[in-house]
Amino acid sequence: MELLALGPLEGRADDGSKLSLGGARRRAVLATLLIRAGESVAVDRIVEDVWADKIPANPKRAVQVAISRLRTQVGAERLLSRANGYVLRVGPDELDTYRHLEAAPAGLSGAEGDARSAVTLALVAVVRTLNSQIKGLNRLLDELLDQHPDGHIFRSLPRCGTIRAATLLAEIGDCRARFPTPEALASLAGVAPSTRTSGRHRSVTFRWSSNTRLRNALCDFAGDTRNGNEWARQRYDSLRADGKSHPHAERILARTWTQIIWRCWQDHVPYDPTRHRALQRLQQQRGLT
Repeated sequence: MELLALGPLEGRADDGSKLSLGGARRRAVLATLLIRAGESVAVDRIVEDVWADKIPANPKRAVQVAISRLRTQVGAERLLSRANGYVLRVGPDELDTYRHLEAAPAGLSGAEGDARSAVTLALVAVVRTLNSQIKGLNRLLDELLDQHPDGHIFRSLPRCGTIRAATLLAEIGDCRARFPTPEALASLAGVAPSTRTSGRHRSVTFRWSSNTRLRNALCDFAGDTRNGNEWARQRYDSLRADGKSHPHAERILARTWTQIIWRCWQDHVPYDPTRHRALQRLQQQRGLT
């Protein structure tokens, strides 16, 4: 077996076939263990590194499931259980970074080498401090979002982790009277075009006057939903096939999502895919074909 860590994390079996390492979360678990290969990594540390944006309801179980599935690929003899944690054992011939380091030219030595190593270690210390503060802020944001009465609405949206859900909530707010209709929300966000009529002339143009932060939040959300929602993927692909640019397709998709978000927000209910009629129709059509 060989693990390829220089670039996207991949694995290859002894016969050269590609290992199935799973999705982003499972790969992140493997990466966390790989960075500390040979050391016992606590379950809490794995959860903090992998699920910092959205802690699962049962963190220990989530780690156990990921480890169990990884063992089927890298081997149970390499991925061992320890008290409150796990350890990954890999040899020098099983990791491409070892070969890369062995082939690298010799580094600086003497006074210049000492000076540069001191600078490097100082930068590493700064990065670690920043990462620790970022994780602390993420935990605080997670707690505040859970306490907000509308937090569950935005968390329920597809591809909405803590940061994205909090951003949408912060930009839309919790005053229902501010947006009496979904069109009011879409217009302020700039995802609805501006229509101007003068006599017989009628023009439909990009809405320049808008809340840029709200538009960016909605378009960022809408553009990523195609990676987690079958209807959003079909809608985006259809718009692109019609010749729409990526930003234009994102705005059109965001406008449709605005109507869904507004309805959930006004009714104080989370997004429910089983009540999303367009999604259900698409799934039924594909189930019949």
